[in-house]
Amino acid sequence: MAQPWGEAAEEALVKIRAVLPEDAAHVQVHAFEMPDLDDATRARLDTLERAVETKTCLALAYATEDGAATTRTVRPLGLWFWGKVWTLVAWCELRNDFRMFRADRIVDTTEQVPFREERGKRLSDFYASQDR
Repeated sequence: MAQPWGEAAEEALVKIRAVLPEDAAHVQVHAFEMPDLDDATRARLDTLERAVETKTCLALAYATEDGAATTRTVRPLGLWFWGKVWTLVAWCELRNDFRMFRADRIVDTTEQVPFREERGKRLSDFYASQDR
C-alpha cells in the first residue's frame, strides 16, 4: 500500500531540514494536510498529471460553475492544489488562450495526440500573461 501523502510530505520536510545550511535554519517550511481523495478523483488527477508530464492533449468533458456541459481540447500545462480544489492550467484550443479547469468539474477525459511546445502556448507564457 502506498504511503499516505501527509506522511510522505512530513518525511520530505525532515530530509530538507537535514540538508539546509545552519544559517538557513530560521527558514520555516510549512505543509498542510491534503483532503482524502476517493478512487475516482485520484484516477482523474493521475490522468491529468500524466498528460502534463507526457505533453499529451486531452479532450475534456467539463461542467461549468452553473452546471452547463462543455467539451474542450486542451494542452495540459500544470496541475495545482489551491487548498480546496485541484486546478488544471491548460492551453484551450477552442478559446485559443490559457484556461484553468477545476479538476472536480472534469466529467471525463480522453487522451489525444502528443503536442509540441509552441511559443505563446507554454507554461512560461501562461506565467508571463499573469503579470499583465
